[in-house]
Amino acid sequence: MPATAYSYIRFSTPEQIHGGSLQRQLERSMAYVKEHGLILDDKLNMRDLGISAFRKANLERGNLGVFIKAIDSGLVKPGSYLIVESLDRLSRAEVLDALEVFLSIVRKGVIVVTLVDNRLYSRESILANYSELIVSIAVMARSHDESRHKSDRRKKSWGDAKVKAQEGKKVTRKIPFWLSLPDKNGEFQINEEGAETVRLIFDLAKMGFGYLKISQELNRRGIPSPAARTYKKKEGKEYSWGTSSVGHVLASEAVIGNFTLDNKAAQPVEIKGYYPAIIDEELFYQIKSKGPGKRGRSSPYKTNLFTRLLKCGYCGGPMQVDAGKQG
Repeated sequence: MPATAYSYIRFSTPEQIHGGSLQRQLERSMAYVKEHGLILDDKLNMRDLGISAFRKANLERGNLGVFIKAIDSGLVKPGSYLIVESLDRLSRAEVLDALEVFLSIVRKGVIVVTLVDNRLYSRESILANYSELIVSIAVMARSHDESRHKSDRRKKSWGDAKVKAQEGKKVTRKIPFWLSLPDKNGEFQINEEGAETVRLIFDLAKMGFGYLKISQELNRRGIPSPAARTYKKKEGKEYSWGTSSVGHVLASEAVIGNFTLDNKAAQPVEIKGYYPAIIDEELFYQIKSKGPGKRGRSSPYKTNLFTRLLKCGYCGGPMQVDAGKQG
């Protein structure tokens, strides 16, 4: 019988889903499976999209951790293949932590394939040639160093941005969709079309509409969502309003002019009057005090009555809806 292959795909930021990272990793995995006569598993969720491996989030909260539990439970059999683009998809943590993750997979008889350098790591190959282990450690160390340097640069950039923002200078790259900044040294300009959409959302919320009803009304009127304004429409991708995008607008203090400069490594800094306000503060806090109300379903493919209640009997991981299986 052909061996089973599991394709693990990960990238760090949600924005990368609109680039080529997902498609590239998927296509490379499919090509490897076809070339080597393997069977690609379609049962385990092997994607951690928008999840960092620098602080082990993909291991502690993501599907890589679920996969390792599946190995430990025997659901993933020895002799199976784990296909990744490179070792940094598994971990970018400190080298000893990254090595522990790597060995926890290989020791149980699972073969790790890295597509970027066409390497194959197995228990047998490493015992036969220790240089393979040295190569893997070097790759892990380099990956961690790259992520650490990026983290250090972000911390410094955050500190510089904090000072500039407090001085009234414009530091944001990502601007709310109802605003524009034609001149980076000038002032924010209100996009009236976008601002009217925001006002409509607040008016509907004031009338008692929940997130789902608001999103349905916006879609019924053909009003473009923030994602539709940002990304070009792809085949089969509408970028319509969902409950999460409605909730984001209703929770954003940017509508009353406040800007929060946030960073995981430091305390958030709130700057009042940074943006031009388009919603009255009294209305904003009135809606906020009501809470989200009935959110409804963010998508027909996410409906699952047993969310957070059921776990896999084999690996102990949380059960998830596979949108690809919906008819």
